[in-house]
Amino acid sequence: MQRKGERIMKNAKKRVAAMFLAFLLVFCGSVITMDVVQTVPVFAASAVKLNKTKLTLKKGQTYQLKLSPDQKKVKWSSSKKNVVSVSKKGKLTAKKAGNATITAKVGKKKYTCKVTVKNKVATVLTTADKEKAEVLKLINKERKAQGLSSLKMDDTLNAAADVRAKEIRKSFSHTRPNGENCFSILQEKKYEVKYYAAGENIAAGYGNAASVMDGWMNSPGHRANILGSSYNKVGIGYYYDANSTYRYYWVQIFAGTQ
Repeated sequence: MQRKGERIMKNAKKRVAAMFLAFLLVFCGSVITMDVVQTVPVFAASAVKLNKTKLTLKKGQTYQLKLSPDQKKVKWSSSKKNVVSVSKKGKLTAKKAGNATITAKVGKKKYTCKVTVKNKVATVLTTADKEKAEVLKLINKERKAQGLSSLKMDDTLNAAADVRAKEIRKSFSHTRPNGENCFSILQEKKYEVKYYAAGENIAAGYGNAASVMDGWMNSPGHRANILGSSYNKVGIGYYYDANSTYRYYWVQIFAGTQ
């Protein structure tokens, strides 16, 4: 027969075991719950955007529209295909002047870009541009006849030659109005041309490229510059002043550059 003291001890042990089990369940439950909260991040959905919502193109120009982030299924359309067409991949082609709306549809969502197409502005060549181009053509024609390489028109030399063309209206000489020699212009900060050989031809009174080139080619010194094998670039200056003595002023600056 069990004693009363033994029963009390057994009951106490059972109560301790039950409390310990309850503690473990609560503690483990807390740890599990906490882990879940910490290890499951919440991300906000990225907003879909079109890379352009307004765009101006010139006739014949193209442009690539894109959605970001990248979308796999996109249906592209143009409100006026005769103004701007759009490919299945969102490439635009400007057809004619006008306005159109390009739509990119992803599911039920629509993203739009308003496009304005303008006509190309025609480049109008001035008399000076045309005459310079003709002089270059004639220079290289003469050089080719002698088996020499063609000269390239250089923008920096052109700018310097234009200044010299205005200067020779004041002082028709290879010495500049400020007393310096003609090549000093190539060292000015505006130009800073690095060259190993240089030459200058000047002329006045010739009304067009053909006549001035004829005059230069019939002068030994000028001809030598035009056919110089040390040169690879040329700048051509042209200046017209109706109120001056000779009206037409021409300059060629030749340079050998690395």
